Amino acid sequence: MNDSVETTGTAYHEAAHAVSLDHYGVPVQRVTVSQKNAGVTNFSRAEFEALDEKKASIVILAGMYGESRVRTDRTVVEFISIALGATSDRDLLHERFAAYWSSTSSIAHQVAHGAAENFVGKHWAEIERVANALLKQSGFPKTLNEAEFRAALKI
Repeated sequence: MNDSVETTGTAYHEAAHAVSLDHYGVPVQRVTVSQKNAGVTNFSRAEFEALDEKKASIVILAGMYGESRVRTDRTVVEFISIALGATSDRDLLHERFAAYWSSTSSIAHQVAHGAAENFVGKHWAEIERVANALLKQSGFPKTLNEAEFRAALKI
């Protein structure tokens, strides 16, 4: 896969995380895509920890659903497998949900995935604006600070 497809996918992945965090009142400090197509969304960890499990699940899973809408070469399951190999997404999932998901049925997993997919669909225009603002940045890393992120949401 070429770098531009990977970069685009990563931008949409991080944009979906950032938009979902913002929607649930968690301040987003910075959104970045690196030259190696790794992405990072910096946010208030304390405010993320205060979210209920459903909202936190949506935030974590939104990245994969955002990326899957622009990357048709993989399924959502493949994106989740890849993300679980990434330290930041995997660590957040394990820290926040290991006990919760291990004590609930697979129905909880289905509900979380459905909610994340619905969130991404409902907020697609915002996700696109943030991803496009990232992709317009010249060179690497492609970064939006808090003010640039907020401006992209309102375009």
